[in-house]
Amino acid sequence: MDQTVSIFFHKQNMDFLCLDKKYYNIPSFVQQIFMLIMYIVFGVQVITLLAMLYCLVVVNKKGRKSSSLFGYAIRYLAFYGLFLTTIGLMPMYNSFMATAYCNTDTELGAKLSCYEGIYFLHLAVSIIGLIFLSTFLFIFGKLYIDLNPCSTAPFAQT
Repeated sequence: MDQTVSIFFHKQNMDFLCLDKKYYNIPSFVQQIFMLIMYIVFGVQVITLLAMLYCLVVVNKKGRKSSSLFGYAIRYLAFYGLFLTTIGLMPMYNSFMATAYCNTDTELGAKLSCYEGIYFLHLAVSIIGLIFLSTFLFIFGKLYIDLNPCSTAPFAQT
C-alpha cells in the first residue's frame, strides 16, 4: 500500500476521525429498541406489498366497482412512494444494514451475539427487507420520474 494512503488507516488516525463515545453518546433506550424499528419498517413494507397486490387485483377485475378501500390503498401507495423516494430511503436502509452488518464492538452487537442463535432470524428478515426496499425503490423511482417524450431536451425524453 502506498505510504500516503496507509497513514490514514492507522488506528490512532481512525480514532481521531471517529466520534468518541464520551462526546456522542447514543441513549441506551435507542439501542434497545433498534430491532423493534427494523421489524416496524419490515411490517410497513409487507403492508405496502399487500396494498400493491390488492390494487392489482381490483384493477384486473374490470367489471367490479372500486371500493373505498381501493382509494385508501392508492393514497397509501402514493404517500409511501413519495416518502420512500424523498426522505425514507436512508433510515430504512440503515435499519436493515445495521442488522446485516453485525459488529460486536457496539453495545447492540454485544447483546445480539453475532452469527449464533436468533441472529440468523434477524439476518433473514434484514435481507428480505433489503430486497423489498430495493424493489419498491425501483418501482416508485420509475413512477416518480417526470418524463416528457415530446420535449426537446434529450434528458427528459428517456
